Amino acid sequence: MVDSIVERYRALRRVCNAHNSACLRLVSRKTMLETARAIGLVRAGTLVLDSDDEITLVLDLCLHAARPGRSRAIDRLAHASSFAAGSDEAVVMAAMQRARFSIWRVVRHYEAGGLVLEDTLRGGEAWLMDEGMSMSAEPDFQFVGRLCRPDMFVISTGVMVPFDTEVGDEMAERMTPALHALAPSALADDYRFAQLLYRACVVTNAMEGVVFLNTPMAA
Repeated sequence: MVDSIVERYRALRRVCNAHNSACLRLVSRKTMLETARAIGLVRAGTLVLDSDDEITLVLDLCLHAARPGRSRAIDRLAHASSFAAGSDEAVVMAAMQRARFSIWRVVRHYEAGGLVLEDTLRGGEAWLMDEGMSMSAEPDFQFVGRLCRPDMFVISTGVMVPFDTEVGDEMAERMTPALHALAPSALADDYRFAQLLYRACVVTNAMEGVVFLNTPMAA
């Protein structure tokens, strides 16, 4: 059973990666630069990365989030696509459109493979399939990420960043009164919160040592 679940995960992972790659073609250079500037990756008009993987933070915001009044690249791709109903492509696309951004905590390893996670902002648990994370993460490890549910399990849409005390303190210092006033579940859904968290990750160098496997967003 474990082997069949892993194979199913790998198939869905490939489709997710393909959708991310297609989304990239819908994002302008101007939007990329504006997004990178907002999280502290532009200096003197030039994109500056302390880690090559920091670009995944920019891509996540460009592809899967949007400021009020703007459309998301993932939604534009869905509108322009015509996948067969019930196909993996259609199922993964719909799941990616419903992906949830949050701070997640590892509860335990799951007997069928992967990890059981707690959504620390909305509450509830989710079963994550991710081969890299399953090998390295221990209970109580926390990370920032956007997860979608294309099957009985969830997978990452492309970025997972360690969340520790240093990132949390940096985030708290930059939290605006407007964000403070939101309920945790509303905060998790707010574009500004993801932007704030990613900026905290950049400032604290949280991406150092992070490795993404089979994820074109890291390319």
